[in-house]
Amino acid sequence: MLVYPFSSWTEFEGNVRGLPEGFQNSYEKIHGNGSFRKEVMDVLSTHSDGVTQEIMTMVK
Repeated sequence: MLVYPFSSWTEFEGNVRGLPEGFQNSYEKIHGNGSFRKEVMDVLSTHSDGVTQEIMTMVK
């Protein structure tokens, strides 16, 4: 499970979908270059038969 510390609800209100701007860069800054693809996208692709969609559930 990928957990990201969101600081506001702005991205999730008003039917905006997706990860916040700069998420991939932030992730790779912490985990190293190429880590987003290897640890997130490739894993999602492997376990979803090549179909990747973002699913987010948040409780306000």
